[in-house]
Amino acid sequence: MPAPKVLALETSGEICSVAVAVGASLQCEHTFSHRMTLSIRLMGVVDTVLECAGVELSDLDALACDVGPGSFTGVRIGVAAAASLSMATGLPVYAETALGTVAARLIGTGLSEVVAVVPHNRGAVSAQRFRNGVEAIGPPEAIAFTEFARYLGTQNDAVVLCGPGARSTLPHLHTGIRIAAEECPQAREIAIRAARRITGGESGLDPEELRPVYIAPPAISTPKAVVGPRQAPPPSA
Repeated sequence: MPAPKVLALETSGEICSVAVAVGASLQCEHTFSHRMTLSIRLMGVVDTVLECAGVELSDLDALACDVGPGSFTGVRIGVAAAASLSMATGLPVYAETALGTVAARLIGTGLSEVVAVVPHNRGAVSAQRFRNGVEAIGPPEAIAFTEFARYLGTQNDAVVLCGPGARSTLPHLHTGIRIAAEECPQAREIAIRAARRITGGESGLDPEELRPVYIAPPAISTPKAVVGPRQAPPPSA
């Protein structure tokens, strides 16, 4: 089987990226700070990366994207873009989580358990435990800084944290916490992970099956109901 060609989108944080990989070989990647213009810029970056990699959409074997957790708007835009490309091309989509992507960097390091951490919102992070960097131990959770030491447990000085949200937890923890692989998830990682799944015989998703991972409702206010004047009851017959 030829090495699969994968186009990947990573839009879960402030720093986004798009990449094309052939098997484990990165062909091209573009990383950018979207500055609140992601919905305008993303497809243009996709075109640029495809041209840089020397491939057409019709040459691809699959698409991949980060489904979160992360920025509510960023994840939604990335998932919608991947689903749209899938519907237009018939290509399967491989969903990767932000937490799983950063934890996978520590595969083969000898660390039996790591905690992946990404920003959630002000005063909290999203976190998930992984065994050997690949096997999730429990679901992802949104955890307030003030509760993070409790989440790690009494042996938190032996825990290794990874991911772009890890350092923000340090003021709330005991000394001795180790941090590794702090970088944001990257599209190249998502593309290569998807290519491995394809080679292993795993099927991708249809576009209607693609769903963002939202751990908690986005930090937006709900409009209050408008209460109008009371209506007088109809006159008695």
